[in-house]
Amino acid sequence: MDIEQYFTAFKRSIQQNPNVQFVQTPILLQKFSQFQGRIKARLYFWDGSQLNVEEVVTTQNGYPERVGYSYAYLHDEVNVFRYDNAPHFPQFATFPHHKHVGADETAEPAEQPTLKQIFREIDEYISNL
Repeated sequence: MDIEQYFTAFKRSIQQNPNVQFVQTPILLQKFSQFQGRIKARLYFWDGSQLNVEEVVTTQNGYPERVGYSYAYLHDEVNVFRYDNAPHFPQFATFPHHKHVGADETAEPAEQPTLKQIFREIDEYISNL
């Protein structure tokens, strides 16, 4: 897999999500090399909530590895959750992966999520409004 294939798969996953109503354009798809790139996107859902996505990806080994990432989900401009891998919680067993929850952004251990898992969590949140 090269980075262009990953970019295509990323865009397809957004298009296939029925809760995504609007994508702020343009989505940044920055190619560093055949196997490395960066994505930056802001997605809006039917309830007005938004997901800010940032990924730095390599596909050098034949599959996508997110070297750096942040998925920040906000409702009414307030943090619901944010996953990232900034290395500032070495005490967590999942280091450097973690999640910030709620308006106070309480940090907790979390495995690195996929975009599909993020969408599932958002779908669950929206359905409980």
